[in-house]
Amino acid sequence: MSAVAKSDGWITAEEYLESDRSSEIRHEYVNGRIYPMAGKSDDHTRIVGNILCELGNALRGWGCEAFFNDMNVKLPPNVTDVY
Repeated sequence: MSAVAKSDGWITAEEYLESDRSSEIRHEYVNGRIYPMAGKSDDHTRIVGNILCELGNALRGWGCEAFFNDMNVKLPPNVTDVY
């Protein structure tokens, strides 16, 4: 990740999003901390593809979309501060 975490180990969501744009490694942001995500395998890619197809079919007509990957999603504030 190109951004360096502050000395206390916490970064803001804005700092995470900015550094995520140029990072070659995918990270998860949870309440001020970042965690590297596991790499992809052929099996992982197949599983994700199958899930995407099922979700896409189930969401048809509901005005919602399913995305494959590389998409940041902000959860509602009452859940937690997660991307």
